[in-house]
Formats: sequence, structure tokens, C-alpha cells
Amino acid sequence: MNTVLPRLAAVYKQHTSDFQVVEIPLYEPSGVGSHYYAQIQRSGQNTRDIIKQLAQRLPCSARDIGYAGLKDRQALTTQWFSFPESVETTQIEQAVLQISEAQLLALKRHDTKLKRGHLLGNQFKILLRSSDPEAVGKLQAIIDFLFLRPIPNFFGEQRFGRFGDNAELGCQLLLGKKRRKDWKASLLVSAYQSQLFNQWLKERIQRGHFEQLYLGDVAKKWDTGGLFWVRELLVDQQRYSNGEITYTGPIFGHKMRAAEAEAGLNEAAIWEQQEVPAENLKLHRVQGSRRPAQIKISDWRITPALEEGVWVEFSLPKGSYATVVLRELILPSV
Repeated sequence: MNTVLPRLAAVYKQHTSDFQVVEIPLYEPSGVGSHYYAQIQRSGQNTRDIIKQLAQRLPCSARDIGYAGLKDRQALTTQWFSFPESVETTQIEQAVLQISEAQLLALKRHDTKLKRGHLLGNQFKILLRSSDPEAVGKLQAIIDFLFLRPIPNFFGEQRFGRFGDNAELGCQLLLGKKRRKDWKASLLVSAYQSQLFNQWLKERIQRGHFEQLYLGDVAKKWDTGGLFWVRELLVDQQRYSNGEITYTGPIFGHKMRAAEAEAGLNEAAIWEQQEVPAENLKLHRVQGSRRPAQIKISDWRITPALEEGVWVEFSLPKGSYATVVLRELILPSV
């Protein structure tokens, strides 16, 4: 979307510590209750890696360990996990100590298990390695421009797996051509849904409607998260321009709230191109949802990193990808 300003020549993720992520919780642990919440910082391991290692060292199963969101391996990550009260605090402390490059930052009680989606978003601090002496000024100019323009909320490449075939494998599962019932099945189906969302968003941009509402769009209120259909186009377009609302795209499933009118026709056209029968979504319990089409970025900050480049910091809502934001800031690697 950045077609006005030249992007910075830079690279990132040369070292794990170059890409830092801190989870923003939906709520703080209350200090009382039947679960323990542990804030753990680790490097070079994804969320499932950590859960597997914790379960091997604790008197509980991996299913007993709660978490709010999945985090990637190639990062210095801080996130919360929950454990049942049957696990002692000393056992949690010792388990974390035994995991390479992991550190326990906080341990508190709470009354419920931590569940997927129970987070507001993530804070990112990323080192952009660049030899450009004007890197700070160039980045600031791009960011100032981005404050005036929305960024497409595409799913990042990591959503689709190391070989880029997760979406196709998810499609095969829904068609019944492959079978598996582990956690990976849900991940693959989710990748297929994500691919269709990206296709929908790409086509909307190509039609020149990225910053305009359609009649029948399913819009979202930024302040409350409430969803509603756009039925008064002029009124809601003004609310969109004022930054009160955005529109959402389809995460296809049998319980998804579909768009109406013109927006609904565009959305339905995406699904009509698929091999998967609609009834298979219900058969495989794929409920569906809506996803904001645009990223809401906050807390921008730029800090020189001596001769290494520039630290860029920002916060994103849950489900948005820092790598998608970085596309707007730096040139693609060759």
C-alpha cells in the first residue's frame, strides 16, 4: 500500500533477539483462584515447543496448560501460560529453569484457565539492520504517512507453514481426502480459511475499494468490537472516515455472519470458486468468524541502534502480523 515514499533497505531476524514480542493480556491475573498464571520469556522456541517441554517436567498434561495465542520460534517472546492448582509453584519454577533460554518473569493465581484468544494484542520491538545513515529519518517519514492510511490486515506468510502448503493440506482435510484429528488439523484448516481471506482482501484492493465501504459490509466498531451490517452507506462511510469503524472480511465457516448486498456477492464469489461443499464446514465443525480488513497500529517508536540500524516498536491487535507491517517499511529481500 505504500506507493508514495521509498522504503528502507534493511533486514531483520538475523538474530533471535532482533525480533521481540510481548503479549498484551486481556486481563491481569487477579492473585486468587484455582490456577497459576506464569509469564515466561523464551528464545528460539514456539508456543507448542514450550508447552511440550513444560508438560514433560510437570504433573499435568499439555491439555491442562492454557495459553492465549501461538507465537513463532524465531523471536524473543514473552507470554502467559496457566497451570492447574495441582501443580505446585516450585514445580513450575524448576520446570522453567530446566528449559534452555527460558526465564520465569511472574507467577500469580487466577480463577480460570487461560484460553485461546484471551489477549488484546502484542507489542513488537524489531531491529531493522541497515547501513543507511538516514534510516531514522526515512522510517519516520514512512510511519507519518502510515498514520494517514490504513494497512491491509493480511495473514502473514508464517501462517501457511515452512513449505507454504498448509492451506492446500487444510483444503484436502475438508474434502475428506486426508484424515487427522490432532491439533495440526485445526491449524491446517485455519490456514485454508486464511488463504481465502487474503484472496478476498487482495481482490477488494484491486477493485479500488480498500478505503471505501460497500453496501452490506459487515463492519466492526473499534471501541467495542461490535459487528453490524452497513445498510446506511453514506452515514457509515463517514463513521469509517472518522476512524470509528472498519469493515471485516470472511473467515469462512458454517456459523460465519455473511455480508449482504454488493459486499455479499463479492464474498460469495470467493467461496463459489472452492471445491469444498458448504456442508463440509459443518461436518468438520468449522464455525467461521469475521476479521478486520485493516490493521490498527499504535505506540509507534523509533530508536537508533548505534551502527546496527534502527529499533522500531509498535503494538498490534491480536491476529495481526508484524511482518505485514514491515512490508510497508522495508524493501523486500532479494
